[in-house]
Amino acid sequence: MTKLVVAASRKLTPVKVGVGRTEVDYAHNRRRLLPDGRIAMQWRNAEREPTAPVDREVTIVRLDHVAGGSPVAILFHYACHPVVLGADNLKYSADYVGEARRVVERELGGSCLFLQGGAGDINPYVDKTPIDQGGVEEMRKMGRGIGRAVVAAARDISPQEEAGQTIRFLERRIPVGIRWDIHDPKVREILTRVYGDRFTHYLAEILDTPALDLSLPTLLIGDRLALVGMPGEVFVDFQLRLKRVSPVEHTLLVGYTNGYHAYFPTIRDAAAGGYGGKVATYVAVGTGERLVDEGLISIYRLLDKLHDVPRAEDFRLLEWDHLKRSP
Repeated sequence: MTKLVVAASRKLTPVKVGVGRTEVDYAHNRRRLLPDGRIAMQWRNAEREPTAPVDREVTIVRLDHVAGGSPVAILFHYACHPVVLGADNLKYSADYVGEARRVVERELGGSCLFLQGGAGDINPYVDKTPIDQGGVEEMRKMGRGIGRAVVAAARDISPQEEAGQTIRFLERRIPVGIRWDIHDPKVREILTRVYGDRFTHYLAEILDTPALDLSLPTLLIGDRLALVGMPGEVFVDFQLRLKRVSPVEHTLLVGYTNGYHAYFPTIRDAAAGGYGGKVATYVAVGTGERLVDEGLISIYRLLDKLHDVPRAEDFRLLEWDHLKRSP
């Protein structure tokens, strides 16, 4: 890793940065909430029945050489499990992501990188298509569709070289609880029965602690682009919520970042159950909500709006009546 950092540092080059958006429709929410409050898993949805919540937005970050204007790199952010191919595919594959990247690099040049969003409850419509039923073709079709949408949007982006633009980074450690008390014999018995050897050889060691020390990295590029990383498979509702409340115009939740602690469901989904709600999750209920709030705090700190030590100007009050009278 050290050698990679050193090698990359020797290739640093000034760039212009631009951000854009587009929308695609290739994914659905695989958790169907029934009238009685239970969850039915809908892994595949080839008929494209409406589901919610889903985030169809793709955010594109274009980094261009200052001289010449050709792309150094294109980043695109989207929330969907890359599982068009299923268990019968025994070849190494980046699934639709790899195909989308190939399209972008071929059309625009430079390197194309993918940022996975809050995909915890989001599957492609054609989830786990068997090879003998056109799995490879479906994977390429989805990847090419997303790639073309990224290319079209990227061509409309005009990266700017902004004087004094800064890159700010903050990583905080957030302690969160464990959902299940594995020292309770009944809990241990149930989890052993459900997860088998995975509990004995993997989960038991992770869960034998009063709290998990989660990494929460936040990157702010200028004042218009923020990335908040979370260490697991985060439900899409958190991505939508963070976009809605963030003061930064383009705010991206990036999953699977700096560690992995399975699924992060909303409180409602944790109560409803299903895969990711009660199955395959072990962080305390409310962890996702807390991380969104902590990510928001990190963004405001990087914007120099929140401080550990109060400043004199923080206690000066603005009076509306006085402002109304001011010319």
